[in-house]
Amino acid sequence: MWMIQRSVTGLTALAIGTFWLALSAAAQATDVDLWFIDNMTAHHQGAVHMAEDALKKAKHPELKTFARQIIKDQNGEISQMKKWRNAWYKGAPSAKSKNIPGMQMPAQMPSGGYDAQFLHDMIAHHEGAVEMSKEALDKGKRPEIKQLAQKIIKAQEAEIEKMKKWRTEWENA
Repeated sequence: MWMIQRSVTGLTALAIGTFWLALSAAAQATDVDLWFIDNMTAHHQGAVHMAEDALKKAKHPELKTFARQIIKDQNGEISQMKKWRNAWYKGAPSAKSKNIPGMQMPAQMPSGGYDAQFLHDMIAHHEGAVEMSKEALDKGKRPEIKQLAQKIIKAQEAEIEKMKKWRTEWENA
């Protein structure tokens, strides 16, 4: 299993590296705050969709509780970002990228059923959100964006550790 995790991490790193090259070009042409709002909104919508699916398919009750929390937290952040988009960038063209980090799932999938699959995908998804948030924290201009980025980093890094712990526990059960 360690080799699979290592190769997935390598694929994730490759995808994130490719994303940063694209972001560097996009950041030169697009306001980073607008870029963050448009891309993190789409990213969060993807996580909400994944979590809604987990409510129907997950076997572990703690995973269903976690999915409900993802839906609540990320829908709240989506709502806030849409308000900012309307207030600050009304009428501006979309700054959404084609390759949003954590939205492309690696071809190599884990064994272990739906719960293992969800953890695999959501860890990669959260890693993408953390990287996007670090970029917004570094290059963003609006304090509200920087605060949200910091909140996302703190929450999702903790959630990544929780998911990794579950993955290890459930693989060894």
